[in-house]
Amino acid sequence: QCHSPHQSKYKFILKQEPSQLCSECHQETVAGGRKGTYQHTPFYNQDCFVCHSGHAADYKALLVKKEKELCMDCHKDISSELMASYQHTPVKNGECSSCHNPHSSDIKYYLKKYKEALCFDCHPGISNELKKPFTHQPALQGDCIKCHSPHGTEIQNLLRRADAGLCTQCHPNVVKELEKKFPHPPANEGECLECHS
Repeated sequence: QCHSPHQSKYKFILKQEPSQLCSECHQETVAGGRKGTYQHTPFYNQDCFVCHSGHAADYKALLVKKEKELCMDCHKDISSELMASYQHTPVKNGECSSCHNPHSSDIKYYLKKYKEALCFDCHPGISNELKKPFTHQPALQGDCIKCHSPHGTEIQNLLRRADAGLCTQCHPNVVKELEKKFPHPPANEGECLECHS
């Protein structure tokens, strides 16, 4: 099905270009993926064998390595997040494709769903919390990653920062307040969450 038994103008005596060969059996994946606004570079370049083995593999989807290791080969810019002390459960389990489509997506970063829908799939309790009369605006707007890393951090609860800078990036007025002669002790010590949830 893939190889010519005698000769071929293609490497490994394949019947046709590898990219064409894969699409023979995986038409739905290839055709659907080509419509995606954002296409993963190996998929865009039709270089299936960067991630997949043609014959057999020890990993699902014929991946050439464990999913997380495979992703880290190219995504070195986030490797520190992927190896952090506190890891997002899909990262910890090596399941990048829980959140990201490995081929293409109409959503930036190849996300499977828009961020709030994606987060609420696994964190339904948060969506219930947002029904309360007073809510944190980034959470209400589905911008969870404003405060939380989607991959991992060195801070519990996947917070991006441990100090008041996490809060003052959006609340700069608080910084001015803390310059007054008698600042509120928890706020002055960067412990915003002592009073705010």
